[in-house]
Amino acid sequence: MAIERGNHQGAIEPLRDVLTEEPDNASAHALLAHSLLLTRRRHAARYEADRALECAPEYDFAHRVRAMVALAENDRPRAEEGFRTAIALDPADSANLLGLAHFERVRGRRQEAIALIAKAIALDGASASAELARGQLELDDGRADAAEAAARQVLSAEPGNADAQVLLGNARLRQGDVGGARELALWALQNEADNADALELLVDVKARQSWFLGLWWRYNIWMGGLGGERAIVVLIVAYMVYSLARMALADSGQASLASGLTILWLILCVYTWSGGAMRDRMVARELAGVKLRRDF
Repeated sequence: MAIERGNHQGAIEPLRDVLTEEPDNASAHALLAHSLLLTRRRHAARYEADRALECAPEYDFAHRVRAMVALAENDRPRAEEGFRTAIALDPADSANLLGLAHFERVRGRRQEAIALIAKAIALDGASASAELARGQLELDDGRADAAEAAARQVLSAEPGNADAQVLLGNARLRQGDVGGARELALWALQNEADNADALELLVDVKARQSWFLGLWWRYNIWMGGLGGERAIVVLIVAYMVYSLARMALADSGQASLASGLTILWLILCVYTWSGGAMRDRMVARELAGVKLRRDF
C-alpha cells in the first residue's frame, strides 16, 4: 500500500475510492485523515478524522489521528484529550502511547515523554517509532551523539526509513557536518518526497550556512536545549541584567552609553524575532515548491 511506502499523497485517491463505495468505513476515513495531515491539508484532515469518529466513536486510531490534527492546529487541550482517549480505548497499542509522548515533548514535559516511551517499548519492544521518539528527545537535550546512535539503530533494520534519515541529518548538523546533513535530507526526500521534516532540515542547513541566520540558528538550538521553563528563566535574567545595567549607566551620568545599551538590546530582540520569521518563510517556500511540483 502507498502508505506503507511513505507515499501519503499517492494513498489519498485510493482511499477516496474506497469511501465512495463504503462511505461509513471508519478505518478509511482515519487513514485518509492521516495522509491528508501529512500532506499539510489540515482542514480536510480534520473533516475526515471527525467523520471517522462519527462512524466509530470507540475507534482508538480515529481518536489518535484527530489528536494529531488538533496538535498541528495548536489546539493542545483537544490534542491531549484525543491521545488520552486513544490510550483508554486501547492501552496495549504502543502507537497511542507514543502519540501522547510526542504531545508531552511538544509542550516541554520531557520526563513524562520519556516514561511513555518506556511503556511503549515494554509493550512492543524497541520498535522503530519508539527508538526515533527516544532519539528525538536526546536531540532536544543536546545529545547529538545519542540521537545519531538511535537513528543508526533504526536505519540498520530499515535503511530507507525517511524519519531516521532526518533524525540522523539533524544530529549531524548539530555536530557541524553541514554537507552530511544536506545529503541525508535529500535521501529522505527521495524516499518520501513530501516529508516536511526533511524539507525543514534542508532549510536549517541553509540557515546554518548563512552569515545572518547562522548565529540565530545556534542561539535557537541552545535555547531549545534548555527546555521551556529554563529558557524563560534565561530570558528573564537577561532582561533584568540589561535593565540594571541601563539604570546604573544612567545614574552614573553616562546617558549616551545607557541609550546605546538600549539600542543594542532592541537590535538583539529584533534579530531573534526576525531570524525565526525568516526561517518560517523559507520553510513555507520549500513546502509550496513541493506542492506545486506535486500538482504539476
